Amino acid sequence: MRPSTSAALLALAISPAVAWSHSSEADFRKALKNNDRTLVAFIEPSLQSCKQLDTEWTSLTSTDAVILSIDCTKDDGLCDELDVASYPAIRLFHRDGRVQRYRGVREASELVSFLRRMARPLLSSVDERNLTSILTADPDEIIFVARYSSDDSTLREKVSKLASAYADRYTFATAASPSSSSSTITCYRGSEKLAVRTAAELAHATTALDSFLLDVCATPLVVNLTPRNEQHILDPNLGKSLVHFLYRTPDERRAYAAAVRSLAQTYRDYLVFTTIDVREHGDAMVSSLGLGEAYHDKKDIKRPLLSVQNPSNGDVFPFQGSPEDNNGPLTASVIEKFLMDIIQGVVQPWRPGAEFAQKHDEL
Repeated sequence: MRPSTSAALLALAISPAVAWSHSSEADFRKALKNNDRTLVAFIEPSLQSCKQLDTEWTSLTSTDAVILSIDCTKDDGLCDELDVASYPAIRLFHRDGRVQRYRGVREASELVSFLRRMARPLLSSVDERNLTSILTADPDEIIFVARYSSDDSTLREKVSKLASAYADRYTFATAASPSSSSSTITCYRGSEKLAVRTAAELAHATTALDSFLLDVCATPLVVNLTPRNEQHILDPNLGKSLVHFLYRTPDERRAYAAAVRSLAQTYRDYLVFTTIDVREHGDAMVSSLGLGEAYHDKKDIKRPLLSVQNPSNGDVFPFQGSPEDNNGPLTASVIEKFLMDIIQGVVQPWRPGAEFAQKHDEL
C-alpha cells in the first residue's frame, strides 16, 4: 500500500533533508518521448534505502541517458501505473517502449557502467583488432565473445537468446572464428581471459551455455549481498564458507573489494567473499554475525565489520581486531591471517548470548 500524503509529510518533517530534485509526471513523459534512453529512480523520501541512494544519484552523470527521479509520495498515480512496489526502484526506459530494471549495486560507478552497456548494440560486432576497445572499457565488466564458424547457426541462435536475457548485466560480442571449422565462446573480466568453451562442449545439455555464463564466468570475486541473491549465496549446499564485510559507505565497499580481490581469487574454491550494506540490512544482520559491539561502538575510529560464517553448521567467527590494535588496518594479509587462525583453532566460534565456544569446527 502506498503511504498516505500525511504520513509522508510527517516522515519528511522528522527526517534529515536530502538533495533529491525530483521531476514531475509531465517531465517524465516528455523525457521518454524525446530521448532514446531515460534512467529513472522511483523513491519514497522517508525510507533509509532512498536516502542512501541520494548522494550516488545526485553525483551521477552520463551522456548515454537522461537521468531523473520521481517522488512516489507525490506522483503516486504514475508509480501505480508503472507497478512500482518497492523503493528505490531504478528503471531504464527506451524510446521504443522497452523497459529494463536495474539489478546492480546502487552506486554511481555501477550505474554508469550499466548505461554504457545499454547504449551498445545487443551483440557488438568485433574483430581481433577492435576487440581491445571493449575489453579495456571497464576492468570489472564481464564480456562474452562468440566466434562462429561459417556454418554454425545453432550457437548463433543460443547466444542471441542469452544476450537478450542478460544484456543489462553483461556485454556480448560476436566475431568470425579464426578457424572456420569450430565455434567458441570466450569470457573475459575486463581484459583478463577467464575461460573458453567450444560449441561441442556447450552442446551436451540445454542449460550448458547458461551455466557457463552464470557459474563459470559471471560470478564476481566479491559478491554484494542483496535480498535478490542472498538465498543463493547463503545456501549451505554450496559447501563454501562466507567472508562477510559489512560496509557503512560505498567508498568503504569499493576500497575493501579492491583490497581483497586477489585473496578472493586464491580461495574462490573454498570461500565466498561478500559485501553487505549495513545501513540496509541493519541490526538483525549485525547481530546474527556477532558484530553488535563493533557496530554500536561510539569511538571515532570504527572497527571493521568482518565476520566469517559457515552456513553448513552455523558457526560464526566475528573479527575482533581493529586499526587501533596490533592487527593493523583491514588488509588482505590481515584477513588471510584471521582465516588461518580460524582453521588452526586459534579463533573459536561465537555463540549468541554466550562466550566463544570451547570446541572448534573447521571452515
